[in-house]
Amino acid sequence: MVLKPRPTLPTSARRSNRHVPLDVSAASVLGFVVGRDSRLREKPARLWLALAALSLLTFFTVRVSAGYGNAYGYTGFGSVSFWTFAKYPPDLAFLTWSFSCIFLALAALSSIAERSTPAVLRPFELFGRVPFFFFVVHFYVLGIAQAVLRTKFALPGVYAIWIVLLLAMAWPCAWYYRKKRERPNLITRYF
Repeated sequence: MVLKPRPTLPTSARRSNRHVPLDVSAASVLGFVVGRDSRLREKPARLWLALAALSLLTFFTVRVSAGYGNAYGYTGFGSVSFWTFAKYPPDLAFLTWSFSCIFLALAALSSIAERSTPAVLRPFELFGRVPFFFFVVHFYVLGIAQAVLRTKFALPGVYAIWIVLLLAMAWPCAWYYRKKRERPNLITRYF
């Protein structure tokens, strides 16, 4: 199969690629279902590898077709534009690529930490115990940082900010996790 370069999507196609909250909701439901199912499996790595392969296949199918699910067109398979996606709102190419990376990472981490979590990964358990809290609060932390700094950064700067964000979020996440254990109820379990 020879991949032909796809030009930038025409205006009519771009209009049809606007996404509704259903895409994000479907991604949330998928995460919930896979997470619950994985807890019941003795060795979920095979499931995660299968889901990674399916996500990757779906990604290439969606991206090469250059139809629904592509916010941006591309000029060639090897071009940077082929790997340019829309994160907000997420296009289907972004979601399927992200899922393939997430499922591969889960499979790799489950083989590394088969019996217990290695010491180097233990700090990340904290964020995994309060993921929605981290998700909501990190927007405010980043918003305050953006208001104070008022500048853009190259990739190394972004990684530095990411590390500082994780360090800054450790204390609030630990505090919320303690509160969540002390007062278990429907709201704290969800948030």
